[in-house]
Amino acid sequence: FAVAAAVGLESEGEYCDIQIVKPTEAIAALRERINCYLPEGMTVFEMVELPQAARSLTELIRGFQYRALLPGTLGEERLVHLEEHIDTFLKAPQFSITKTIKDRTVIRDIRPLVSYLAFDRSTREIIMDVRFSHEGAVRAEDILVHALCLDVPTALETRVIKRATFFVDK
Repeated sequence: FAVAAAVGLESEGEYCDIQIVKPTEAIAALRERINCYLPEGMTVFEMVELPQAARSLTELIRGFQYRALLPGTLGEERLVHLEEHIDTFLKAPQFSITKTIKDRTVIRDIRPLVSYLAFDRSTREIIMDVRFSHEGAVRAEDILVHALCLDVPTALETRVIKRATFFVDK
């Protein structure tokens, strides 16, 4: 899998590279055979044969869209604060977060990695479009905790779903 969803995240679609040395059956038949062995809830919907010189998925994926469904326990006051934090984040030219990764402290500016951030109050849903850079990516959880100031227990209760994959322009 070229950038599979992290543990604890739901996904409405994943992509993977499969290399078949000597194809012996049609793509549709192979897809059906693979689906017979997948666990319930997981299905291959489409397979496409690519030229041998095609770029890998890791090179083609540019980012994702996440939807974060907030728990019903968040009161009106916290929703107002959430909207304020979104506004502040979007207006900021940079937004650095500090994390500990493998026993070292890393400071990363995540603002350029978030191309869209909005809150739909009627559905209690945060929409986040994130992009990758040569320096890495930003996780949905980091946006929830660091940029939107949700406490960790609330962030853990929030249902995060990867809804779309963005590809580089061809």
